[in-house]
Formats: sequence, structure tokens, C-alpha cells
Amino acid sequence: MFQDPDGVLHPRLDEFIVPDTHFVEENRGALQAIILTHAHEDHIGAILALWHRFPTRIYATPFTAEVLRRKVARSRDDRHNDILAQIVVVETNHWYQVGPFDIQWKPLTHSTLESNGLLIRTPVHSVFHTGDWKFDANPVIGPATPTPSEFALDDVCIDSVICDSTNALKPGHSVSEQVVMQGIRKTVAPLTGRVFVSCFASNVARLLSIAHVAKQTGRYLAVLGRAFENMISIARALDYWPKQLKIYSAAEVAYLPKEEVMYLVTGSQGEPRAALNMLTKGSFRGVDMEEGDSVIFSSMRIPGNEVEIARLIANIKARKVSVIENDMVEQDIHASGHPCRDELRHLYRHIKPKIMVATHGTAEHLYQHSLIAKECGVRRTLVGLNGDLFQLHPVSKRFEGYASTARVLLPSP
Repeated sequence: MFQDPDGVLHPRLDEFIVPDTHFVEENRGALQAIILTHAHEDHIGAILALWHRFPTRIYATPFTAEVLRRKVARSRDDRHNDILAQIVVVETNHWYQVGPFDIQWKPLTHSTLESNGLLIRTPVHSVFHTGDWKFDANPVIGPATPTPSEFALDDVCIDSVICDSTNALKPGHSVSEQVVMQGIRKTVAPLTGRVFVSCFASNVARLLSIAHVAKQTGRYLAVLGRAFENMISIARALDYWPKQLKIYSAAEVAYLPKEEVMYLVTGSQGEPRAALNMLTKGSFRGVDMEEGDSVIFSSMRIPGNEVEIARLIANIKARKVSVIENDMVEQDIHASGHPCRDELRHLYRHIKPKIMVATHGTAEHLYQHSLIAKECGVRRTLVGLNGDLFQLHPVSKRFEGYASTARVLLPSP
């Protein structure tokens, strides 16, 4: 751990920050399982570091389970192998009894494969936990999210909804992945040099879109970065990646004309060891970034990464390479994986819960989300802070500061 000039503490590359788990450890007798909604790092990233403190079953769909298995395979800690026997692979739209709960995984679209909401049923109360989600009728890969009127919840009367607030400040509807694919194609088509595209590795739909665009624009796509290689490998293993859609190695495209080459590169957030940063320094073996080439960021700037990204872009421009970001072109080349205000309205007007618990976002996101729910007829909204405990039955209320929200620094697993 080191401290920057502003007093902010940052982990070293070999360190790992996880939440304080004392609350879970103190109540481990009541812990029934770890339930995974999808494979993003902010949902599964701490499992290897913490599972041995409260070993229990882990329920996940096939894609999320395989991502977790491969994390275990890469681990240097033999204790993590015990996790493999505890992974329970579930089918969507089937009921599973987990202790006193009946749980069903309900498919929703998000920015990674097999994202799900959770329909949780007990004898006295039913809850729909959305996880991370959006409505997308054309997600490029995987099933479309049902429209609100098609969104079947097995005739369960939903008492409470626990819902994603990430885009509660944004009007309208989120952008479809199909629209993003069209936008990337329109952006790439007039370019004459090599094209480097960077996005989040977990967004398999985006990776597939980029592969399709390469083929449609007469370019051969090579992948630079282990994170992309791993995700494409998992997608292929689970039959999400078309067999006829070929990916090439850097060596295979090295001698092709510039206008026939596209690279998919890791490092959109300025990560120092990622392919894009290495390319700006001329240290990626076998691949050069030169004047006349273009870098497309099919991603957002995650808050907290602004300095690293600004430095990365400055280094790209220093090589006389063009930089294209989403706000620089008319067409969409990136889309959020979270619902905007109209999508939240659609959800509440269809499900008609009695109670809403807002999650994921700043205080303003949570508050504005609660206003949307009230506008749609939800009688009771609960907004709190990290560490608060919410009781939903028999009376809904919030217990402030019930659990510690400290952060714990561990060696990287």
C-alpha cells in the first residue's frame, strides 16, 4: 500500500482490497450459500480471497461458473482448489431450494454473458433482486431481455424489488449492443491505417461485435491481451462464439497491409501492464503503433482512472496515432450495461412491488431512483448507505450502520 501526494491510499499491483467480512463471519451459521448473478469482477473478484473464511456452496450459471473455475486454475494458492467441488451450476428459470429460500435465476441483459436477476421466494415474502441489468432487444449474443410485458415471474406476487441505480440520473433508454456494433462499423469503415480497438474484456457481446466488424470491413482481427484470450476461449467452450469467426495471432497479421489489420487490445483504463500501454511505449513484441493508425475506445472512463487514461491517450497521440472515443463521434461506439430512467419505470409499472430497495450508486442516484419508484406507484422505498441492514418483513425498515464497511488489504490471490 502506498500514499499519493493527495493522501489517497492505493494498493500495489500485488495487493488486493476486499470488504471487511466480520459481519458475515459472525453470522456464518445462518449463511446458506454464495449466489452469483453474473461474472463481473465486482461480483466474483473477492471469492478466492475470502471463501476459506466461510466455505459454502457457490451457485452460478455455466458462464459465470467457468470464469470462476479459470480464476481458480490461475491461482497460486492450493487452498482455492477446494472451491471447485462447491460450485453448483444452475439452469435459468428453474427453482432451487437453498436453505429456507426458493431461488430462480431470471435472464436479463447486461455487459457480460448470462447475467441474471434473482427471484427469491419465502413463505412470508418474495423478492426480485435485479442484479446488474438493462433491457436490450438486440444484445448481439445470448437471449434478448424480455420486454416488461413479457417478463414472466412465474405468477409470483413480488413484495420487494432490490434494483440497480447506476443510471438512475440518465433519461431515456440505454443503447443496444446491436446499435454499438453498427456504430463501430461506421467508425472503422473510412480508416486507412491499422485499427486498435479497446473495450472491457468481460463484454463478450462487444468482442463478438468487433470480430464481425473486422470481417465486414475486410480486416483480419488479432487479439492482444490474456484477458481477451481467456474470455473468447470460455465463449467458444460454451458455444457462444461462432466456429467460423476466426481470430488470428499477432504473428499471422504482422505482414499484411495496414488497412487489412485490426487489433483487439486490453488496457482501456490505462492499466500499466496491459497491451495498449505497452504499445504506446513500443514494448509489445511484434506489433508497432505508427502514424496513420487509429485507436478506438469502445469503453467508458471508470471514475478513479481519469489520470491513467489521460496519460495513456497523451502517449498514443505522441506517436501521431488518432484517438476516437464515444463522445467524439455521432454514432454510439459504447453502451452502458445498466438501465436508464425509462427502463426503471417500465420495470416498476409491470412488476408493481410494494417495496423498493435502491442499490448501486451515489446518494443522488439512490434518491432519484426512489423518486422514480414512487412515481410508478411503489408505496415504500428504502434508501441507505453501505453497512445498513434492511428488514423487509413484517415491517420494512432500515437499521443504520449495522455492519462494518471497512476495507481490508490482502495479498493478491
